[in-house]
Amino acid sequence: MIVNARFLTQNLTGVQRHAIEISLVLKKLQPDIRFIAPKNIIHDKIAEILGAEIIGHFTGYIWEQYELPRFMKNQGHGGLLINLANMAPINYKNKVVTIHDTAPLRHPEWYSWKFATVYKWLLPRVAKSALIIFSDSAFSKNEIADV
Repeated sequence: MIVNARFLTQNLTGVQRHAIEISLVLKKLQPDIRFIAPKNIIHDKIAEILGAEIIGHFTGYIWEQYELPRFMKNQGHGGLLINLANMAPINYKNKVVTIHDTAPLRHPEWYSWKFATVYKWLLPRVAKSALIIFSDSAFSKNEIADV
């Protein structure tokens, strides 16, 4: 199993806090689990605890949509990719994703134009291409089902 650890490059909000806490538990339960991240990690201590591996040259969505799935495919075994922070590579099929809510789709005015635009395009595709979607609540589950 491999975890998309892009959340280690993002400012701490509830989504990133959730991803970090789940990752710490996963690491204790499954010590050989791998955490793969882009080069711009800002949570260095957590990355060290998780043994995060840096791959690729890009960051952000380009890393997640291009370099991460390429890395996964080059592993040669089609391993499961765990995505804990809303986003996941749409062109890698063997994945599970936690989608916390659809607020950027329902209320784009709460977010930057770039963020809302990217989410409007990516989130439905991420949801449709995931093997399993985890959600935080029945309310969010119903919103995700409408995407």
